[in-house]
Amino acid sequence: MEIRRLQPDDISLIGEIDRSEHIRVAYEIDKGHLVSRSVDWDVPTWHPEGTGNHTVAGMIDHWRPIVEGGAVLLGA
Repeated sequence: MEIRRLQPDDISLIGEIDRSEHIRVAYEIDKGHLVSRSVDWDVPTWHPEGTGNHTVAGMIDHWRPIVEGGAVLLGA
């Protein structure tokens, strides 16, 4: 696997990430302690259309100014 620093124009590659997953355990802080709880969540991939939350365009709009502001974007 090659890991490299990406350029701000590469942020559109986020649309190629399949972030879908099934989550069975969630963690949270309760009174200063990390506790787990059982969940049954299906997380879909980002929507290819639209501009709201959980869309490819929404993710690009969110992350572009952060990367353009100097954050490091890595790709593998």
